[in-house]
Amino acid sequence: MAGDNLARVRANETELQRPKAPQIKHKKNPHPKANILAKCVKSITISVFAFALGMLMLYGKVEMSRLSNEQAKLEQQLAQLREDNLGLESQLESQTSYDKVEDYAENVLGLKKLDKTQIEYIELENDKVIQVIEPEEEGFFESVKEWVGDVLEYIGI
Repeated sequence: MAGDNLARVRANETELQRPKAPQIKHKKNPHPKANILAKCVKSITISVFAFALGMLMLYGKVEMSRLSNEQAKLEQQLAQLREDNLGLESQLESQTSYDKVEDYAENVLGLKKLDKTQIEYIELENDKVIQVIEPEEEGFFESVKEWVGDVLEYIGI
């Protein structure tokens, strides 16, 4: 009996140690046409999404190309404007040079350089006393008028 029990225990141990083969159960699809239809819908949906993604990528490339062309045109326009600006700055510099201003003052405005004959010296009777006469206080509008006159005189109008 003890030998039988030992044999049974060993037989149970070997059964536990052996891996059991998985049992595969085959079921028949009760609706084979529905399965085919589901696969077709799934593949069409995936195809539509893939096509839409491709079109979006193509649109992105076209838009990038358009923006790149626009950028190139604007950069070319900026280079032309910088060139024009440089020419205008040099023209302005040549027109406002000291020689041009001096020539304009002499020929157009009739001004002449200060020479010694234009300086007048005055002698005071009393060397120790100099009296400074202060001008009357001007109002706001008189000072503005004087300032505008000075500006107009400066620019030659």
